[in-house]
Amino acid sequence: MYIDPNVIKTSWLFDSHFPFNIDIQPLLNYLKDNPVDIFGFGGDNWSLDCISHHSEHEFKNIGYNNIAKRFQNEKVAFQDHLKRFREVLPKAKFVYLIGNHEVWLERFCIDHPQLEQPNLEGIITEALPGCEVIPQGQFYQIGKLNFCHGDNFGTANPAKQAVERCKQSVVFGHHHTFKVWPDFSMVSDLNKYVGIQVPCFTGRAPDYGRGRPNSWMNGFFKAIIKRNSGNFTPYVILVSPKGHFLSLDGKEYA
Repeated sequence: MYIDPNVIKTSWLFDSHFPFNIDIQPLLNYLKDNPVDIFGFGGDNWSLDCISHHSEHEFKNIGYNNIAKRFQNEKVAFQDHLKRFREVLPKAKFVYLIGNHEVWLERFCIDHPQLEQPNLEGIITEALPGCEVIPQGQFYQIGKLNFCHGDNFGTANPAKQAVERCKQSVVFGHHHTFKVWPDFSMVSDLNKYVGIQVPCFTGRAPDYGRGRPNSWMNGFFKAIIKRNSGNFTPYVILVSPKGHFLSLDGKEYA
């Protein structure tokens, strides 16, 4: 395999909503065959429904001790989930963008100070030592690509909003479906941007949607980026609801 030292390879997973994610084993097999320099979790990779403020009206009936135990069990399972990525990418740098779901942990700790106060960044870095954790709403840049969770942009064509507001190329998730929007400068032909809205990696019939049809799609993002120029070639690989997909060279992962 030809390896260009002047190229950065990166893959990103958005909105997997553990423990409601679709099967990740095909993706792990793909990453083992196609290692990257930087692997990013794009936010909402931990759903945290067990402490969601949307369910707060049920907390007294469930019991706070039971909620704490449920959270502790899910925390351990989530860390094991993250470790599976490190096992197939032992040399990669990991980045974790905090999404709006992960922020629920901070809100829960503020609202219930009588319970143990877990630290989200500590939970992530314990499973992925050296992982760079990016606060909610902030961006992570590789070359000319900027990554964020995507709750910065509203529901009316988020990909268009991304390039119009940032005036740079932006990759994001949050909206659970796939869209691309190009933009350009009227002053210079060299200033061209693209907004890429990456699909989710979770089930397509959420309880809060009550099974209604939706536009959700599954997939993940990868790119090749030149170190010196920052120029890039982006790919969104669409995935079936069972986690199956074809690589760019035609190999099936199932």
